[in-house]
Amino acid sequence: MLPLLRQKFRNLYDTIRFLPKVTRRRIYLAASITATMTTTGIYVGLQTIKVDTFVNHLQMYRMKAPMPVNDKLDHLLDQTIENDGFEFDRRGKHQLHLFNTFGCDIYSIGNVYLPTGAYIGVPFTFNLESTQQLDTNDIRLLGRYKTKRTRDSPVIKKLFQSLILSDDAKRFAFAHQLHLLSSSYFLIKSLNIMTMTALYMWIVPRFNRLRQVDNRPSRLLPRTMGAFLCLFLVTSMTIVADQLLDYIYDLRSLRQTIRRNDQHLKGGQEFYEKLIQRNQAMFELLGEQGPKIFTSNGHVKRLFGLYTTSYETHLDYINLHHHLTHQ
Repeated sequence: MLPLLRQKFRNLYDTIRFLPKVTRRRIYLAASITATMTTTGIYVGLQTIKVDTFVNHLQMYRMKAPMPVNDKLDHLLDQTIENDGFEFDRRGKHQLHLFNTFGCDIYSIGNVYLPTGAYIGVPFTFNLESTQQLDTNDIRLLGRYKTKRTRDSPVIKKLFQSLILSDDAKRFAFAHQLHLLSSSYFLIKSLNIMTMTALYMWIVPRFNRLRQVDNRPSRLLPRTMGAFLCLFLVTSMTIVADQLLDYIYDLRSLRQTIRRNDQHLKGGQEFYEKLIQRNQAMFELLGEQGPKIFTSNGHVKRLFGLYTTSYETHLDYINLHHHLTHQ
């Protein structure tokens, strides 16, 4: 099968190579536009027309069916929108939804101004009001290991306490995501993917001409190597740009959240203190697996990428803002 595909590729390549130069440029331009629209369309499609399917998959991860969201959370979300003065039109507010997702971190997707709306994924901990609702038998670490600690052990008490959030902390978390969902984040991320794909299609032929591949006896292998080298370079640039956008918009949304409403300062402090406390407890409970995911001070290690969400950085920023505004 592979030799047949390789032969067909060689035949197609030779056919295109002997076409007039103007025709080859038109074919490459059409291929470049198609590739750019395809990569960008996949990202846009997941955030728009396929967002319901994507959300359902997130809801049913390790679950048999989607779980309903606590009505109190919908009420807290409405309070946050009203108190923070978000300029949503009637359709924008109607297109904003909550759903229960796995894990302990809040998650968002889409944009409130898109026709398909936006979704905020809330972890199961947002439904909790007391540590009495938790049981050590329900804890699974890495999806496989059950903890052997009792609920009276210090690390379990620390973990349970970190999972219970006040209404102020939940309102802060909602406001942070709302600022992100009502910003240009989605548009800029889409533009980043489009730009990097177009850059790849532009740089490949110029890279091959720079290496004077046409003067080599074997042209197919060097061209392929050149294309893969360019793909690696542009992919690295895309990742760096994507991580930088995450960092900029995350802190920008945080700054808007605490400046728009002073009440979010207290909620933000609690929110990030609890997240750091949770990660520290998980570092201890995971034993030898802990250092692979967390650091002892509560940082999350990323398997891939440059940007790491530092809850300490967020907490320090909130504390600094609180100190400056209450001097």
